[in-house]
Amino acid sequence: GQTINHKDYSSKLGICYKTTDGESDKVRINFYNDTGKVKKITKILHPRESLIIDINKIFGSSKKLNFFWYNAECDRPDLSAYSFHTNKRSGNSSGEHNF
Repeated sequence: GQTINHKDYSSKLGICYKTTDGESDKVRINFYNDTGKVKKITKILHPRESLIIDINKIFGSSKKLNFFWYNAECDRPDLSAYSFHTNKRSGNSSGEHNF
């Protein structure tokens, strides 16, 4: 999926399982920009919980509009992700989810 980073936007990435059954698992999230891989985060995700990752906290609040692409993986087949961006001035929002 894709996320953005800019001081005028609040950008978050949400990750959860599609079902509440099953065990907790380690989730590996890789972030890339136009030069390649720039960051890796590993967290434990429990059923019935979500990971909410604040993109601005990870990459800082940029004056330049930056695009980051991510992939998330774990051993469970039911991982789901959704990125969401809100313009702080206008309040307009946009989201993108995986299939």
